[in-house]
Amino acid sequence: MIHATDLTMLYETLERVSESEGVLARAQEIGRTAAWVRIVGEDTVRWFAPASWPLNIPRGGVSPRRLITEQLALEEDRDIPQRVSEQAMAEGRGVGVFRADFGDGRLHWVRMSSEVVRDAITREPIRVEGVLQDITEYREQDDRYRELLTAVRVPMVIWARQQGDTPARI
Repeated sequence: MIHATDLTMLYETLERVSESEGVLARAQEIGRTAAWVRIVGEDTVRWFAPASWPLNIPRGGVSPRRLITEQLALEEDRDIPQRVSEQAMAEGRGVGVFRADFGDGRLHWVRMSSEVVRDAITREPIRVEGVLQDITEYREQDDRYRELLTAVRVPMVIWARQQGDTPARI
């Protein structure tokens, strides 16, 4: 007796998943973002980060929640990720900015956003999902812009033109 199974669909699916993972990894590099997921009630997170982020945090695996905070946030900012998570649990969404050490000898600014995912029936929180984005370049550009405005000793007007429903403003 011979039994055969057509595995074409399985292999096509695996190929698409692999392609999607590659696209996601590239998008993370371009956007300088990392993502994480924590199941409510557990003290571990699943961490997905591009290769340019700290190498001592396992990617895609489960890590203790505190490991990421301790490895990434500067000591004096380590309470910020916890506050963002608490805000998300209380309000559904949390956002904060903290300073980070990527191990490259440079100060990085990271914006953390997290949202609570709730059970469709009970509305109880089941997991928290978050995104971390390296906003260092934006902060540095903003600082340079502010320095320029401070250095210029002539009257200046900044005008923002109308965009969609947002009116023009000075």
